[in-house]
Amino acid sequence: MKAVSIILLYFIATVLSHDHHDDSSSPARGCGYRAPDVAAMEDMAHRDERRLEKSTSPRGLFRCDACGSGSRFRTIDTYIHVIQMMNRTGHLPDAAIEENIKVTNELLWSTGFQLKVVSTNRITNDVWYISDWDSDEEMDIKRQLKQGGLDTLNIYYKAAFVDGDRVCGYANLAEDAVYWPEDDGVVVDTLCATNKTILAHEFGHWMNLLHTFDGGCSPGDLVDDTNGQAMPMKYLSEECPDPLPDTCPDAGFDPLDNIMDYAPNGCGDIFTPGQVQRMHDAWRKIRRA
Repeated sequence: MKAVSIILLYFIATVLSHDHHDDSSSPARGCGYRAPDVAAMEDMAHRDERRLEKSTSPRGLFRCDACGSGSRFRTIDTYIHVIQMMNRTGHLPDAAIEENIKVTNELLWSTGFQLKVVSTNRITNDVWYISDWDSDEEMDIKRQLKQGGLDTLNIYYKAAFVDGDRVCGYANLAEDAVYWPEDDGVVVDTLCATNKTILAHEFGHWMNLLHTFDGGCSPGDLVDDTNGQAMPMKYLSEECPDPLPDTCPDAGFDPLDNIMDYAPNGCGDIFTPGQVQRMHDAWRKIRRA
């Protein structure tokens, strides 16, 4: 089901209902998620195997012969849609958006991918701004604004609600986009647009990465070089814990330095080579297929 693959970043401290929307409060850094169940993850693993079996090209990480100018980076055409309310709730200045893209591209540097902004448009629409994930109103947004195909990234800055709960962002996995292309893209909550890793995290999902803790200790996140992790870390402080938690026996410390995990500042912000490989596989076998 589509719902098992939607990836969420939840606020812990304040849950906003649709009866009251107030951007004056700062979001907590805490988070929650809805992970695919074990059966769904096993199906994903089988689909991964079938895609690799059908592949006729090597799995090089940075095969960018078609990138042009000898670049080692694959640039992804990116369309930005900024939605705000009539009273300017949700307004994001150009500088904030530019900084968000700049920081995200820095975090993506090791992956071989870079976001290339083609255009930014601004829309004032109260209903759209507070629309819920998968609602008729949000689908209307994407029908009217979405640009390009599966290889084009659309970012929607708005209030991000899922089943009435306010979240920092969400995105469908790449393989879900094959079945629901009209719902493809990334939503980033305007309250979280200055968070360093939110957009890079959601881009990871857009490129078929799971959370490091999805799948728990087994089957894990379908990436061999991320240590097993039974659960996301609960935020007890702003400091990286020392020693690091170890929630899966014999699997090593939890990968709190990973962009696809949730951890306090100071733990680090990386993608592993295995995650990069999975992203490139998704690009070649799904998004550019």
